Amino acid sequence: LLHESADGLWWFAQSHHYQAWLPKADVAVGTRDEIDAFEQAPEQLFVTGAQVRTVFVPNDPAVSEIPLDMSVKLPRLPAATSGFLLNGQNTSAGHVVQLPTRQADGRLQIREALIARNQDVQTTWLPFTERQLLTQAFKFLGERYGWIPQHLPPHSRLPNTCAHRLSWPSAAARWCSTCCSTASRRG
Repeated sequence: LLHESADGLWWFAQSHHYQAWLPKADVAVGTRDEIDAFEQAPEQLFVTGAQVRTVFVPNDPAVSEIPLDMSVKLPRLPAATSGFLLNGQNTSAGHVVQLPTRQADGRLQIREALIARNQDVQTTWLPFTERQLLTQAFKFLGERYGWIPQHLPPHSRLPNTCAHRLSWPSAAARWCSTCCSTASRRG
């Protein structure tokens, strides 16, 4: 986050390849240590489908049915971390992950969530091959491509665009930058 707007409603943010103004209400602000720990967790879960969702939690909308797009990477925890039960559901049927959420005051809060085992996710890097790239790209076949309507609420199923998200120049480039290991790029 580089700058706050004069009206205090927007952040000007920069990733390694894109800059944009973001509504402050959609951004959770964490310390460098919190973010580094999240990014560098030893076990990860990678979203390899066009979109997956966390499991339904009737009494906690902050972690219930949250859509996660291809290339999202979340820290994965052992099932025992939550005592084999998370939000009333047995963790053996899913992956326990850490999910970044936004508190009312705008601060980052890392919460445990569950992603069902039948979702299109991986616990390891995908191979960086032409075949895999095409396989991933075709998971978007038939989806609408277009500009993002400003009237839709957060987490709506938005059309795919090169401006879709701060770190989304295209589905293929995003997938390559996140889901392919350095080692497999050399091979």
